[in-house]
Amino acid sequence: MNRRNNRRYREKKPLSTESIVASVVGGVSILFYLFTLLFVAGTEGTVANVFGGVSVLAMIVTIVALVQGAKVRKNDNFDKVSRVLGVVVPALGAALWVILYMIGILMG
Repeated sequence: MNRRNNRRYREKKPLSTESIVASVVGGVSILFYLFTLLFVAGTEGTVANVFGGVSVLAMIVTIVALVQGAKVRKNDNFDKVSRVLGVVVPALGAALWVILYMIGILMG
């Protein structure tokens, strides 16, 4: 019984703001990736060069968010879930962008 009471009153760690920002950036990047795929499919591949440049910028920003999330991952002063999300979501976004560009390089 004493063990249960200790778990209930355990001090909760705060969420990491940097990890939350990194996961939001990664999430926005994934949404932009999906929008890009739908937009390109709708226009049958005739897209302006500016759209490709913005996509490269989105990939770079996602990689920066991944690096920032990885830096915060080591800090034990914050909640574990927020630290993990700060790495996983940008990693997924960066992987999607890299796969898309590798397909483009191989097909081009």
